Amino acid sequence: MKNKIKYVGYAIAALLLIIILTIGISGLILPETQRITCKTTIAAPPYIVFKNISDFNIWSKWDPWYNLDCNQTRTIVGIPSSLNHQYSWQGNSKVGKGSMQIIQIDKNKKMTIALHFIESFPSKANVEFEINNTGNNTNISWTFISKNPFYFRLVSLFMKPVLIKSFNEGLSNLKTLSEKDALDHPASSSNESYEIDEMQLSGKTFLVIRNKQQSINTISEFFMNEMPKAFIYLQKNKKELDGYPTGLYYAYDESKGICDVAIALPFTGTLAVSKPYEITTLAASKAISIDYYGAYDEMNGAYDALYDYIEKNNLEQKGPAIEEYIGDPEQLNGDMSKCLTRISIPIK
Repeated sequence: MKNKIKYVGYAIAALLLIIILTIGISGLILPETQRITCKTTIAAPPYIVFKNISDFNIWSKWDPWYNLDCNQTRTIVGIPSSLNHQYSWQGNSKVGKGSMQIIQIDKNKKMTIALHFIESFPSKANVEFEINNTGNNTNISWTFISKNPFYFRLVSLFMKPVLIKSFNEGLSNLKTLSEKDALDHPASSSNESYEIDEMQLSGKTFLVIRNKQQSINTISEFFMNEMPKAFIYLQKNKKELDGYPTGLYYAYDESKGICDVAIALPFTGTLAVSKPYEITTLAASKAISIDYYGAYDEMNGAYDALYDYIEKNNLEQKGPAIEEYIGDPEQLNGDMSKCLTRISIPIK
C-alpha cells in the first residue's frame, strides 16, 4: 500500500514537472505578442459600418459576447465616434468584467480601442478596426493585439480558435446590421417602416435655451440662431461637450402651430448661468429610439412609429422627446438622406 502511495506521489510530481516544463518551454518558444485578424465584406457604405463600430450604444446589436449574458450591466460614457468614448461591463462568468475606450480614431477609416479585462483573466489588449470602400461595399478587418507574459502564452494559443470564432460571429452580426441599415434608411415617408430599439439612456446635464411658445413653422430658424450662441457660451466657460447637439421637445401642438422646445448641449461639470440660458438634467432612463436618416422637417413618420409603439405596448412617456443630431449636413455635402438624427422617447 505504501508503495502504491509512493508511486502515485511520483506520478503527480512528474505530471506537475511536465506541466511546468511545458509552460516554461512554450513561454520561451511562443511569441510575446499575439495578433488575431478576421475580415469580412459588407454591402453598405463606410459611414454606416463606422457608426455601428464607433458608437458603443449600438454594440449590443452585434457584439458576439452580448448574448452570453443579456442581463450584464453596461455603462457608456463620452461622445460616440470620438476619442475617449468608453463603456464598461460586468456580468456572469462568461463575460466577466472590464472596459473599452477609443484611443485613436480616423473617421470612416480606422479606430483603435484599449481593452482592459478585470475579471476573469486580468489583462490588457488593443483592438483595431480598419475599413475601406470598394465600390458599393466596405471591407472591414477586426484585429486583436495582446502582449502575454510567458506563463500565459500557451493558454493564449489554445484560446485563439475561440477568439477567431467569436470575431467571425461578431463580423457576421455587424454585416447583417449594417446591410439592413443601408436598406432601411427612412425615406421620410409617414408609411415608412422604421426599426425601433429599446435602450438605456445615460443621465446628462444640458445647457439649454427654451421657448415654450415656439412657432412650428420657424423651428429651424430658432435652432440656427440659438445653437451657435450656446456653443460659444460653453466655450467661453471652458466646458466640454458630452454628447451631440440636441433638441428637447416637451410638447408639440400641431393644431395651434406651436411647441415647447429647447436647444440643448450636453456638457460635463457644473455651470452657473443667467437668462436666456438654463441648466436641465435628464436622469438615466429606459427609452425607445429610431435612427432617422433624412431632412429635419420630415420626421413625422418616425415620430408616428414611436408613439404607435408606445400605445401598442402600453408604455408611458417619461420626459421630453430627444433628438440627437449625429450627422453633420455640411460634411455630407447637404445630402440629408445620409444625415443621422437619433430620436429617443424616455419611457417609464
